[in-house]
Amino acid sequence: MITEGAISRHVLVAAVLAASVTVACSDSAGEAGLAPTISLDSTITTSSPPTMTTSTPTTTASEPPTSTTPTGKPLLEIPTSWESDLDEIFGRYLLYWDAVLIASGPPEADPDYPPLAELAAPEALYELRLQIQASKDAGEVFYDPVGSETDHGLRLPNPAVLTKTEGNEVVVQDCFINGWVLENLDGEVIDDSVVPKLMNVNMHVVDGEWRVLAVVEAGPDSSGYQECQDYAEQP
Repeated sequence: MITEGAISRHVLVAAVLAASVTVACSDSAGEAGLAPTISLDSTITTSSPPTMTTSTPTTTASEPPTSTTPTGKPLLEIPTSWESDLDEIFGRYLLYWDAVLIASGPPEADPDYPPLAELAAPEALYELRLQIQASKDAGEVFYDPVGSETDHGLRLPNPAVLTKTEGNEVVVQDCFINGWVLENLDGEVIDDSVVPKLMNVNMHVVDGEWRVLAVVEAGPDSSGYQECQDYAEQP
C-alpha cells in the first residue's frame, strides 16, 4: 500500500513529443467528454493534503520512438517492465499524455494513432478519438514548443492498493501545467497561454494493464487545488 505522501514530478520532453491536445475536462463528468468519474472530494480522508514537491521518478516514462506510423508520426514505445507499482501507474498515465500529444500534432491530427488504444480504457478511447477527429476536421494541431513550461506534478491523494489486479482502480491527482500551443495548418497560433490545472484521474486495470478511464479538471474548492497553484509557482 502506498500512502498519500507519494509524489512524483515529470517534465515532458519537447524533442520527443511533436504535438499536444487538451482532453475536455470539467467538474462535471457529463461535460468531461470521458467516462464518468467519482469526485475526489468524496474520498479525501485528510483535512490537509501534502504539499506537492519536486522529485524525480525512478523510471523514465518514455523512450525516444524508433519507428513511425503510416502517417509519419513517431511510434511511442511503452515499457513492459517498471521498477515499482507506483512507477508503472504514474508512467503509464504520463505515456497516455505523450500519446495524445503525438496523435494531435503535425502534420495533422490522427485519431487512430495506435498507442492510444494501449493506454486508454475503451470508454475513454472512444471519446478521445472523437475529440482528435474534431481537431483534424478543423485543421488544427497542438504542439509543445522547445523550452515549454509543460509539466505534470503527480501524487496519490489517498492510500491505495497498487496491485495490478483486473478491475482495480487508483485515483491520481495531476497538477498539469499546460504550455501547449494550438495552431492551424497554416502555422497561425490560436492559443499559446500557459495554464496550471488540477486534474483528478481515474486509472483502472483493463486487460491486465493500467489504463486511463477518466480525466476531470478540479475546481478551486477541490482538495489539492491550492497545492497545485503553489507547485506551479515554484521556480
